[in-house]
Amino acid sequence: MLYWTHYTKSYLIGIGGAYGHGLVYQGNNIMGRSRVFQISFGINVGGEGYRQILFIKSEEAFENLVSGFPEFTGQAKATLATIGASGTPSFNEDVALFTQLKGGLLLEASVGAHHYSFKAMESTD
Repeated sequence: MLYWTHYTKSYLIGIGGAYGHGLVYQGNNIMGRSRVFQISFGINVGGEGYRQILFIKSEEAFENLVSGFPEFTGQAKATLATIGASGTPSFNEDVALFTQLKGGLLLEASVGAHHYSFKAMESTD
């Protein structure tokens, strides 16, 4: 499971970016830290903050996620909120992603790419 506690997205007329960071869990144990970077192009202006949790079904799906290859995406949405009162689930056969909005003002119709990274925790044995 990956949990990005802080994820921020911002746009300025046509180009935007996002950055998130959080922890990677296996069961009840913290395995490491994760970061996600996103770049997007399209009709977009504004910004938003949110948190995400990603449940991964297999080791292979996790390796694919953090392998260094970007994941391409397309999205359209409007955000007008100051309190995280909405959630957006997303599923495929290997992962389930849930998003909780923290707040923002955003109008977006874009295509882009995500890049995920993983750094294992140092062992204290």
